[in-house]
Amino acid sequence: VVSDGRGAGLAFAADQNGYPGPLHVLELKDRLHLTPEQETRTRGLLETMFADARPRAARLAAAEARRQQIFADKTADAETVRAAVADAERARAEVRLAHLLMHLRTHDLLTENQRQAYQRLRWGTTGHQ
Repeated sequence: VVSDGRGAGLAFAADQNGYPGPLHVLELKDRLHLTPEQETRTRGLLETMFADARPRAARLAAAEARRQQIFADKTADAETVRAAVADAERARAEVRLAHLLMHLRTHDLLTENQRQAYQRLRWGTTGHQ
């Protein structure tokens, strides 16, 4: 759920193409044979990702609520709708960015063999790394 700071598919392209996120790496930690250091660092990335994403997700929720309120108040016109949509999409982009940047960092923590194993376990492929 995006409001919890979770990605809800916002980083799908990264995850599916060889840039795993920290949450799913931790879910597969035993099968990926993470070292204790890798596990600790991945947990740190997950905490950082949620800390970055949650306030951004709150801004997105607020922007979406403002957009909805424009229509509920019957004050919608082209200018206010454009501004409300732009505000919400900026907020959505910031949530997406918080997730994608952690996928990059998680990718760099894993070995090539671990990345390939992740692809097989999560997507049934070896990917195109």
